[in-house]
Order: sequence, then C-alpha cells, then structure tokens
Amino acid sequence: MYKASAEVTLPTSIIGSLPRPSWYTAALGPQSFLEAMMNLRYREQYEDAVSVYLRAQETAGLDICTDGDAHFDEQISRMS
Repeated sequence: MYKASAEVTLPTSIIGSLPRPSWYTAALGPQSFLEAMMNLRYREQYEDAVSVYLRAQETAGLDICTDGDAHFDEQISRMS
C-alpha cells in the first residue's frame, strides 16, 4: 500500500447501468417515467429491481448506492 493513501478512505460506487433481471420486462415505451410509475406492473417491477440492486450494492460494501439505472429503457437507448 502506498504511504500517501494508507489512511485515506475512498468512497466507492458503481458507474453505469446494472443488468436488468430477466423478470424485469416492463418498458417505458412512449410514456414518461412518472406516467409509467402509475402502471402497477411497471411500478412493482421497478421497485423490486431497485431493491435487488440496493441489496447487492450494500452486500458488496459500496458506500454510495444507486438505483442501477433501473428506469433505463433499452428500447429507447437503441434509438439514440
């Protein structure tokens, strides 16, 4: 270990999106995220995915946890 960083704690986090679980099939489509959250199926899958992502990050010991870009829609990304 380098002496200059021996006593320094570096906060850690992920960068980018986490892969979607196979059961997370709901998509935003043409609607906004807020509109999609009004749909029970989308909201339940989103909340379950975020719960899984947060637990995995906590287990890994990350200091800064995110939603893993669970709102990210693959259909839209292909259009950009």
